[in-house]
Amino acid sequence: MPDNRNRIIPIASTVIILCVIITLIANLGRNSGGKTVTAGFIMNGDSDGSGWDTLHYEGLEKACRNLHVKLTVKQNVPWDSNDCLDAVRQLAKGGANLIVLSSMGYSNKLEKSLDRYKKITFYTVDSMLKAPNSRFYFLRIYQARYLAGIIAGLTTRTDRIGYIASMRSNEVNRGINAFTLGVRSVNPLASVCVSWTGDWNNRSTEQTAAHQLISRRNVDLLTYHQDDRFIADVAEEAGIWCIGYHIPLEKASPKYLTCISYDWSIVFDELLKKYIKETDSDKTVIWPGLEQGAVYLTRYSSDVSERARDAVLDAKMRILQGQDVFSGLIYDNHGVKRCDEQESISDAELLNQMNWFVEGVVFYDN
Repeated sequence: MPDNRNRIIPIASTVIILCVIITLIANLGRNSGGKTVTAGFIMNGDSDGSGWDTLHYEGLEKACRNLHVKLTVKQNVPWDSNDCLDAVRQLAKGGANLIVLSSMGYSNKLEKSLDRYKKITFYTVDSMLKAPNSRFYFLRIYQARYLAGIIAGLTTRTDRIGYIASMRSNEVNRGINAFTLGVRSVNPLASVCVSWTGDWNNRSTEQTAAHQLISRRNVDLLTYHQDDRFIADVAEEAGIWCIGYHIPLEKASPKYLTCISYDWSIVFDELLKKYIKETDSDKTVIWPGLEQGAVYLTRYSSDVSERARDAVLDAKMRILQGQDVFSGLIYDNHGVKRCDEQESISDAELLNQMNWFVEGVVFYDN
């Protein structure tokens, strides 16, 4: 009689492998808690650009993939239009359990509508949105801006640094202040000249503002708080220094000193885990920074001096040891003391009351 044992073993192995594959397929879209979770994402731009929206999307997509969360994306939804209301309706109809809003501009349109979607949790970068089903998340990008300010302060020769900013908000103001504190910590004579564009993403307005700062204010270094990198292109063409934001320029000259960047996947990993485990609440604030590796400066160019590199390293170590950017003696640009020697400005004020500017910030209206 033939011995079938050798045939039974590979057949059994094949059956086991098939069972494993079927189980994996069945669990796609399921989190570790066993229930299916669908995340919606509304973004102002698109996923294959070079700025804010692209990194936002990449971070969320990575976290969703790792945690087996289904992701549905609505791209090119203008922050200042009612299109976001339609996007929310479509995502809700499609079964979204949570919706991530990439632009703080969406809050104005959605604030009165969130109670219609009480079963959906909305995650927003706007700390001022206070709804029971909304949660705040962000990154401590201001810490990286402070480090970039140190480089700027030790690089400028005219002591005039241009800063192109979208519009006044706690987030944008916080970034301007942190950058200026970094500049002035190493170069008390330097000033940061801010030009407002009134928009998050407008090539023409941003580039006009940059050209005017160069020609009329004698700035020899530019940085910015905008969704894309149009300012960096102007700086490269003009042959002046630049500190970028988001994704660094490819094949840039040494004038492109470094880039302020970040990793959203660290935020979204924590955010999704809290949602899945049902441990978040309307008081939940997710705000990682240097300590978690969530914000950083990209590779330096050869124009960044050894002195600047050492100064940045020293400042980074101080932050990691607990001395945050907004601590110690700080005056605003009207001479009012905002923080004393042994004090630190609270997260609550940084998030919700940053309506003032530090000494060294000046404004230039186009």
